Amino acid sequence: MPLDKLKDYTGSTPKPEDFDRYLEEALEELRGGEPNVELFPAEFHSPVADCYHLYLFHRSARCKNSC
Repeated sequence: MPLDKLKDYTGSTPKPEDFDRYLEEALEELRGGEPNVELFPAEFHSPVADCYHLYLFHRSARCKNSC
């Protein structure tokens, strides 16, 4: 997508009516404690940066194994 179009792109899914409430609740939850962050090296590479997949787990997130 050309840069001039990308600047105005809003995505393919409409923003939900309650997005602002959802976002505020999510930010409050993150302010409530230390998140558990995991970094894994990415398969793609850049000549100017190290690339990782970042996973953020928090107490209300669903856990694969145990929390």
